[in-house]
Amino acid sequence: WYLEMVKSDITALSPQPSALTSRAILIHALENSLKLLHPFMPFVTEAIWQNIEERESIMAAAWPKINKHYVDKKIEFDMGIAKDIIVNIRNIRADMNIPHSKKIKVNLVPLKSKITPALLDSLGYIKNLAQLEELNIEKAGFKKPKSSLSAITENFNIFVPLEGVIDVEAEKARLAKKQDLLKQQLVFTERKLKDKSFMGRAPENVIMAEQEKAAKIKEQINRLEETIKEL
Repeated sequence: WYLEMVKSDITALSPQPSALTSRAILIHALENSLKLLHPFMPFVTEAIWQNIEERESIMAAAWPKINKHYVDKKIEFDMGIAKDIIVNIRNIRADMNIPHSKKIKVNLVPLKSKITPALLDSLGYIKNLAQLEELNIEKAGFKKPKSSLSAITENFNIFVPLEGVIDVEAEKARLAKKQDLLKQQLVFTERKLKDKSFMGRAPENVIMAEQEKAAKIKEQINRLEETIKEL
């Protein structure tokens, strides 16, 4: 995640302090990873170690130690929220077959407290990693935009307006067709589970697998139903 976030900084060879810090952190992480891997991959790690900077063998380097000053639970929590937002937006993009290159708009509605400074700092990363044209922070009571999909996390309501992004009617038709196919699969699976001959002869693990399959199909059907309603 960190590498993805800072990729634009480090590839542009920017002299900005944030870019220099990012490079220093990545080198620190790489060097300590090499030390940990060295007992298992001595030749490769030594080669990479010397490629970073010509110096004494990695065998003479001190074993990594945890620096408690680098542990910040608050920042970890805020980054967890940012990752949650990105994952949910990506899931909606994938469900709707929105190309990664297509920029979209997103509305975020906080459900709990105010947005923390650390999370505000990460909004730019969220825009980059979720491929967003706009990321708007809305107030409580914000109404769901027309033809949009939503995701609810512990801290935010996420709305992705799809009008002008996809052909909404064509997408509804595609989802309805997919739903029909799943319903046919469900009928077949449930028929098998009602068959006394199958239930009497099949091993318990096979029966359980069919029951789980039926439950998953029902879940998919319900999810598609909700998506069609939202659209």
